[in-house]
Amino acid sequence: MDRFDNEQAKSPSLIQNWISLLGVIVAVCSFFSVACLLIIDFFRGFSNPYLGILTSMVPPAFLDSGLGLIVLGILVERRRRRRSLPVEGGRFPRIDLNLPQHRRWFITTMVVTFAFLLLTAIGSYRTYHITESVGFCGRVCHQVMKQEYT
Repeated sequence: MDRFDNEQAKSPSLIQNWISLLGVIVAVCSFFSVACLLIIDFFRGFSNPYLGILTSMVPPAFLDSGLGLIVLGILVERRRRRRSLPVEGGRFPRIDLNLPQHRRWFITTMVVTFAFLLLTAIGSYRTYHITESVGFCGRVCHQVMKQEYT
């Protein structure tokens, strides 16, 4: 191991800053909100277009905002570290899937990404069907369509 590997092993994660921490909190809370609202939406016994809007549009926007804050925090922390490191410190990290820690991070990242993409696909599909429904157009969007809706 050379000097760069030793410095990289000792430095804390790029996610350990207050911007990324706020993003993690927002993203995790929004993820559980999306999951709970999707369960309620699938198993409810009543029809309410406002629940569809709440389920399909509001929490995913907060989830995306939380993920954006995580990335922003990582970029800010990386920039801060680059300013204090010597010029040689800008190399790419080494990823070796033979190492258990690297393999765990890779598998965790893949599982979280798959779950996020799956929920995004389900949410997008549901959003499309909700916004194309007669109830949504007649009761939520267009007050001018009230006579046609009734």
